[in-house]
Amino acid sequence: MSDQLYMALKLSPYSAATITAVDATSARAIPGVVMVLTSADVMNDPVLSKMAVGTTKLLPYDQIRHAGQEVAAAVAEDPYVAQEAVEAINITYSQLPFVNKVQDAMASGASQVWSGTPNLQTPTIYKFGDAATAMAASGVTIFSQTYESNDTHNNPISNMAGTVQANGGRPELYYDNQGAKGAASSIAGLVGLPYSRGWAKASTTAGSFGSKSGGNYLQLATVFSQRTGRPVKWVCTREHDLTNGSRHPRDVFNLSAAVPNGSTTGAINALQVNIYNNTGDQKAAMVATASGAAGYFYNTYKLPNWTVNAYEVWTNYVDPLAYRLPPGPHAAFAMNVFLDYIAGKLRINPVTLMQNNSMYVTGDTNQLNGFPFYSIGQPACLNQALTMSNFMSKWKLAPTSTSGLTGVVHGIGIANTAAGNGSTAGSASTVVVLLGDGSLEVSSGGTDIGNGRTEQERLYAAEMMGLPMDYVTIANNDSEFIGDTGGTNGSSQTKASGNCIVLACADAKNQMMAKAATSLKTTVDQLTYAMDGTMKIYVTATPTQSVTFAQLSGQPTVIGVGHMVAPTGHAANVFDTAVAEVDVDTDTGLVSVTSVTVVQDVGQVIHKASIDGQMWGAMIQALGQTVQEEMWVDIPTGQILGASHLDVKNPLFTQVPSLQVAYVQDQEAPPLSYNFGAKGMGEPPFAPVIPAIANAVANATGWWTTTLPITPDKVLKALGKA
Repeated sequence: MSDQLYMALKLSPYSAATITAVDATSARAIPGVVMVLTSADVMNDPVLSKMAVGTTKLLPYDQIRHAGQEVAAAVAEDPYVAQEAVEAINITYSQLPFVNKVQDAMASGASQVWSGTPNLQTPTIYKFGDAATAMAASGVTIFSQTYESNDTHNNPISNMAGTVQANGGRPELYYDNQGAKGAASSIAGLVGLPYSRGWAKASTTAGSFGSKSGGNYLQLATVFSQRTGRPVKWVCTREHDLTNGSRHPRDVFNLSAAVPNGSTTGAINALQVNIYNNTGDQKAAMVATASGAAGYFYNTYKLPNWTVNAYEVWTNYVDPLAYRLPPGPHAAFAMNVFLDYIAGKLRINPVTLMQNNSMYVTGDTNQLNGFPFYSIGQPACLNQALTMSNFMSKWKLAPTSTSGLTGVVHGIGIANTAAGNGSTAGSASTVVVLLGDGSLEVSSGGTDIGNGRTEQERLYAAEMMGLPMDYVTIANNDSEFIGDTGGTNGSSQTKASGNCIVLACADAKNQMMAKAATSLKTTVDQLTYAMDGTMKIYVTATPTQSVTFAQLSGQPTVIGVGHMVAPTGHAANVFDTAVAEVDVDTDTGLVSVTSVTVVQDVGQVIHKASIDGQMWGAMIQALGQTVQEEMWVDIPTGQILGASHLDVKNPLFTQVPSLQVAYVQDQEAPPLSYNFGAKGMGEPPFAPVIPAIANAVANATGWWTTTLPITPDKVLKALGKA
């Protein structure tokens, strides 16, 4: 934008500290610097002192609560001058004790993230039956394990960036975001206007993921724009993205299960789980919650007795917002490795254990709330994955000892998951308009962030309206011209936008039939709507009597409206099965994943190319998280070490194994779904791949890991070779 300024940010080097002195004199004197904001400026401003994201102040004039938190900012005529300015701001800190891990935060005498309040919060309890009594019964063997996940990040290739124009009567936002309507509402709220007064345009090329949503850069840029009267642009550095963008920290899971003595089936009498979710420094977990993790322990199998205690734990850590399927992968890792561990100790095939613990099937009711399941493809996913991978013929009993192994050993593992993401969507609305040439414009709020969303929406409309694909246009990245179908997150748009587009098209078709009946001087029941791409409506008895879609586009304009209220009173999940094979070099500890197979219940395949891409992306992301990706924290300060792609490494294409995907199409029907029965699928395939790889390593070595990632040093230590 013309006349725009550039913003740079200064980040805290400490996880917990107070700011005792600030000197921005040198920064403000640099030629080209237009404005500087420090914590002192915010504290002394009656408006800025009240601004916050969640419980994080615009700039921390009270206390810094995580490393990487913004502590000062500047705007200048040039981005390099802005960076020079923030580097010239001198800040004196008084470092405070801090806790980054949940184990430390729960320890006796631990420093409190929020003074006067314990770090360990009161749990949310989910239960069925009486797990405590079943665990205490005679004649059972108790298995117990504690699992810890790794510190992970979505690690997007493109940095977060945006431009704000907030000095006029209508604030404007150009921004990587997952829904233009939501972004417009945010920018309007920041300047004290009704949400309808905001305007936002989403990027459709750079991608926008939940991990880019941390920090206060949008709020700071808006303040600068308001105060200077000029647009403000920011481009986050890689360090900022990886340190103050939303990561997901290490969570801890304590699992215990009771199994009848001498069991040959693995049927579990009772399960007890304690989830300790690293909530970071927000007083309430905003996305990745312990309650969100809880379902991964009770949604797959109908165990007779179970209790899940979901604890939030405050730490001096950035708020763990979204990454793919928050917080499912960590919970799925713990549950599936635990089940495989039990099967291994019982010396039975893990599939035997799965099949003897009552997987949910269509028609079952949810144990937690009693709601019925109308569509469950889980048994079909398991059976197809077994067939595609030849699991039963390749599986063998794991070694009874981890010592004495030599050379390269091979293993195969399996995992089952049930995810809430993709199974539901909130209330949403969409509008479709018949244009003068008979084509259709669809106003959908689901931003395309590189996941094929636009093509999927075009397919919905083309299929419903009998139009060639080229005659459907999607408007989905400009808040001025779109419906509100929520954000492209939580694998929800397949249902949110899909249902509304189908309903809007049905409304438009009804209007077109009525107009055609008037034009052809007949009644609607005497007409046929051509679905063959000829774009006409004709009299059934005399097909030569017809009217084209283009002829129907005149006044009154055909505007179809689709509105979907989220259905209630039913249970829904998206099911996946993954099988992985690995080679483990027992001399170097290197784990090489040789193949991964994932089968998912997608309800109905709409756009295969896009869902194939989503599946492959999830599988590769899971590969990285399982065997190599980890963010290390500096013990004295809590800072992230090596915040770059050189240190937080995505898998290379040369590391990607053979990938197989397949889809179970167990369609949902109205009123649950109007989008041809399709279910969301972008996030769920991530979850089972991690434990499938871990279980394959166990099958090869006899070692069931309890931590991630599975790095060579851990393998060698487990094999007694470190």
